[in-house]
Amino acid sequence: MSRLVPYLEALRARYGPARGGKPEFPFEPFVRAILSPGASAAALEKAIRTLKVYGLLDPGKVRELDPDTI
Repeated sequence: MSRLVPYLEALRARYGPARGGKPEFPFEPFVRAILSPGASAAALEKAIRTLKVYGLLDPGKVRELDPDTI
């Protein structure tokens, strides 16, 4: 996970801090940083809830997905 920190910092520098409260999962800030610029607050929270339901706030599980699914 530490390899991703420079990417998160770059996203924060470019787009500002991610919206939302304290993350439940270590990977959640990365997902929020990627989704925040193009989503309303309501859509972002809905996406995060959906990802949680499907257990996809884990980079290993996301990596297993077919790119078309993502």
